[in-house]
Amino acid sequence: MYSVLLVSNQTLMRDALKKIIEKNEKFNIFGETNSYNKAIDYVRNNNINLVFSDFIMPNITRVDFINKIEKANNKTKVLLVAFPHDVVFEGNENINLNQIILKPLTYEKVNDKLEKYDAINQKSYEKDFLFNMEQTVNMNDFIEVNEYLIEIINEFDFNSSDVKVKDEIKDKLKNLGNKIINFNSFAEDKDLLYKDFPISDLTVKDKRLCNIWMFRIINYYFKKKSIANYPILKDVFKYIENNLNKNISLNDVVKECNISQGYLSRLFKNEYNLTVVNYIHLKKINLAKEYILLENSSVLDIAFNLGYNEYGYFSKVFKKYEKMTVEQFRKAR
Repeated sequence: MYSVLLVSNQTLMRDALKKIIEKNEKFNIFGETNSYNKAIDYVRNNNINLVFSDFIMPNITRVDFINKIEKANNKTKVLLVAFPHDVVFEGNENINLNQIILKPLTYEKVNDKLEKYDAINQKSYEKDFLFNMEQTVNMNDFIEVNEYLIEIINEFDFNSSDVKVKDEIKDKLKNLGNKIINFNSFAEDKDLLYKDFPISDLTVKDKRLCNIWMFRIINYYFKKKSIANYPILKDVFKYIENNLNKNISLNDVVKECNISQGYLSRLFKNEYNLTVVNYIHLKKINLAKEYILLENSSVLDIAFNLGYNEYGYFSKVFKKYEKMTVEQFRKAR
């Protein structure tokens, strides 16, 4: 939700803007003031996205006001409300016409500016996300990418019971998933996300299930990328996937896949920044989390079904990778 500050010495104008802006659920009125100096302080000390202000300002020029707002927070945008006859640009006054809303104020005029701001901001967010994602993926660090995306998912509003909010979460997950799957055109099927990684209504109600789903997406991407670089890894991933219910070791993998231990370890270090054993544990723990949340099996049975012959060892591994106990994970929301 975007935060809006109203700045004007005209109470009627502030009231009119407030009524219109409050109709758009993406925007929230942070506050209002008739002091332009206070407005600058508010922007400096708070995360304010939009400032609506008079075109004609007492005791300060609009250019100075805009410059001071940008200096206080260069991400804050200023929109000016003006009568048509006031819009006369003087000298080198550098004000974009897109910053101006002409009176009389109407819902259509104001909401058009709000929606355009949202559209531009979304494009900027996606651009930043893709850039950060590319930088992170190029580090070839599986855990780093996973934690980066978990941070994004954890910002979603899972506390809301509103159907619209749940639909928004589902759309955001699909958007993230599609971008990752198609990041380097590894997806062989444009509908792969919907076929192999469906998102249920249950998933969007629980961030833990969303994080499990995202782990599978990241794993798909890293596997495809790694196999493209080193085709010999195809058999390695297949063997691991088919034997997650067993207590498999690095020796088992190299023996079954006819690859040297040193070479395989170097490949995983280069591609995942993980050891082979770390990767196997991560796969198993992600499955364990899914079973804990979706099945009625006891944790002891889940541990044995994933090849952990001792419950104590499974608990130790779970806490190592999840930074919490099994019971803490079960109760977390």
